[in-house]
Amino acid sequence: MKNIIFYVGLTASLLIGYSIDSHSQFILAGQHNSSNYFYDIIPDTSLTGPNNHATSDPPAVYRIDINGDGVLDFYLYAVGFWSNGMGNTTIAIKSYDTSNNQIAYGYYDTCYYVYTDTSIYFLHEIAKSLEVNDSINNKLEWSNNIGLYLAYTNWMLMVANCEGNGFSNDPPGNHIAVRICQPNDTLYGWIKVTNINYLTFTVQEFACSKTFLGIEEQDESIKIFPIPTHNNVEIETRFSDYDLFVYNQDGLELVKKKNTSRKTQIQLGNQPAGVYVVKIVKDNTVIVKKILKQ
Repeated sequence: MKNIIFYVGLTASLLIGYSIDSHSQFILAGQHNSSNYFYDIIPDTSLTGPNNHATSDPPAVYRIDINGDGVLDFYLYAVGFWSNGMGNTTIAIKSYDTSNNQIAYGYYDTCYYVYTDTSIYFLHEIAKSLEVNDSINNKLEWSNNIGLYLAYTNWMLMVANCEGNGFSNDPPGNHIAVRICQPNDTLYGWIKVTNINYLTFTVQEFACSKTFLGIEEQDESIKIFPIPTHNNVEIETRFSDYDLFVYNQDGLELVKKKNTSRKTQIQLGNQPAGVYVVKIVKDNTVIVKKILKQ
């Protein structure tokens, strides 16, 4: 898979005198930069789980250290079982540390549920499938359950009576959003999983933010001023005909401009105070900078 080169800049005015909470952190599905841990699985790894009769064979498992700190955080698994005309298959993702690690929830599958006197509980939580450039941040619904399904089937007498696949094997999609909640910040990451079919899945790559602020690296190829700003900011860069994106602190895209000139302006007058992220894309180079609006 082709790796994209990223450069990250962080202005000194942002580093001095301001405290930013962990909700400002985000990562874009399918994207990574030099302040992230990125792992490209070469070759892509496909696993098929067992589906045997009346046995407890171990599942096919792929283990993931999402942030590269030497500690396993999540694992994908596939397993099936059948007996007496009934059976089931499951592909799911689970966390090794349910107190700190979470997986983004997509929806409840309504096929299996339990009634109580006052409530109904659905048994299958399906992991959310994100497309490239979808924001992974605190705005997603995060599950504290130990595991979430990607796909499953339940059948009786060779006829499926319940089945679900939250991952439609759409080439732009199939990114699982995960996060690690730490005392001082929250690390967000993604895992790309494709070819999800019955008991087979393929893991391609994954990435995670390393720290909240990331790598502090100045890049003279782009200038943004004034910072901090109370209104709008000017951008000067050595590039021409580049793509410009601006995101707020929750990862919501506010500006998208194609074929931008060397000098341009970002209008932030109507936006609230806070941290904003500017991303410039030119061919295989991506520059990301953070700016502060007071």
